[in-house]
Amino acid sequence: QGQYSPKGLEAIWPVYRDMKPQLPTGLAQAVYTRFLNLPLIDQITALPLVLAFSEFDDSVEAWAKYDDLSFRDLCVKLGVSQRLYQEAFEPMILTGL
Repeated sequence: QGQYSPKGLEAIWPVYRDMKPQLPTGLAQAVYTRFLNLPLIDQITALPLVLAFSEFDDSVEAWAKYDDLSFRDLCVKLGVSQRLYQEAFEPMILTGL
């Protein structure tokens, strides 16, 4: 799959189950997704999200911790770069609406 902007192809997501080695979903997304125009320094700022997603276990406690927090606020809290949020995450969120 790919993500496009008015500038063209921005990111490529492979079929993770076809990748070797197979990794847990959050980690696979971080390792195997290719951002074509996003600097590595911005991509690295997403690493705390991998940890946050991995600790979310669908328990009552996990929902209580994250339920009142928007994804945008979580990104700000964890130090995700503004460029990464605007060029990668926000388009994904808007596409899903």
